[in-house]
Amino acid sequence: MARYNLEKTKKDNIYKYQNAAGETKYAYRYKYYDKLQNRQEKSKYGLPSELAAERALINVKADILDGNEDFVKSDNYKLMDWMEIWMAANEKVWRIGTYELYKRNIERHILPSIGKMKLNKITNMIMQRELINPLIEKGMSQRTIINISRIVTTALNSAVEERIIKDNPVTRLDFGKANGKRDIKYLSEQELKLFLKIAHDYDPTTYYTVFLTLGMSGMRKGELAGLRWSDIDFQNHTITIERTRINNKVGPPKSDNGYRTIHVNRILIDQLKKYKTWCIQCKWEKNMHLVKDDYVFIDRHHFTPIGVGYVNDALVALLDNCPKGFPTITPHGFRHTYTSILIANKVPLVSVAKIIGDHPATVMNVYAHSLAQTEEETVELFNHFNVVDN
Repeated sequence: MARYNLEKTKKDNIYKYQNAAGETKYAYRYKYYDKLQNRQEKSKYGLPSELAAERALINVKADILDGNEDFVKSDNYKLMDWMEIWMAANEKVWRIGTYELYKRNIERHILPSIGKMKLNKITNMIMQRELINPLIEKGMSQRTIINISRIVTTALNSAVEERIIKDNPVTRLDFGKANGKRDIKYLSEQELKLFLKIAHDYDPTTYYTVFLTLGMSGMRKGELAGLRWSDIDFQNHTITIERTRINNKVGPPKSDNGYRTIHVNRILIDQLKKYKTWCIQCKWEKNMHLVKDDYVFIDRHHFTPIGVGYVNDALVALLDNCPKGFPTITPHGFRHTYTSILIANKVPLVSVAKIIGDHPATVMNVYAHSLAQTEEETVELFNHFNVVDN
């Protein structure tokens, strides 16, 4: 901060000065002793009047007398500073997927818009104007925007608990103009078959096996990256999912429902057998040995375990080889594709949820449209019971 020539006023600890623009501004400087009897000083500049400076100082004194000196010390905390502390404190507590999702949304959406704001200056209006409305204008779904806003409100609640701020100022936000529908992108059965053929022609080893596994199991890409050979039972045609791996961090699945053993078809089992043989040969040529706890999927050039970024890049490469007009989806779209195929074939909702490692309520919410269509088709099955001619 620039140095100013402070001039005392008649009020104790209140000063006035000329800023760079030649305007008269006011400030306070107040010295006090904290709980450990260490000398501290609190100051604030840029106040518009002597009365405003006096009121601000009174609030500081009141906090100190009430034993709330933590609020006084943390008055200059910016949201970006607190987010960094909050994320670091919870990195080992949250599931890896949750931490990475929060980190991505904080870096992409929250910090660029309100990261430099002081915690005690954030209001409903500022959140609405600077964060929520721009996300609505970008066409994001209501669900996504709500989830992003919850990151901020949860961080602010934590700041209250740690006595960084007195209360959470964000109490009411309007998501009314946001698109309430989630844009679920998935492939039809024919499109999936075409994509897998393109993947096989492009690379019959890792690329093809990765997307065949995603398309034939519905697992998440973090679960796929965390899959070990010991998780595959070739005899009983099952895969056990008990971990996720994101950015080289290994942790539990997204939720308790994520722990599961699923049956997979012969096509996938046969391909995994071929892929294992290929992995053994490649590693042998590099004087490496495959062991049962090795991660299943490896880079086809360096033979090191792949991560979720590899899956993303592989999908981009394969989509570039698809015909014009082919749907552009994310790796998660293969999970949606798998689930939609199960629903279309009238697999019970509870079974669908168990297979993909989700809660039935979540499946019902996300795939409501597919379920409604299946319900209509199911009703039509009873038409042949008609015994009255119209």
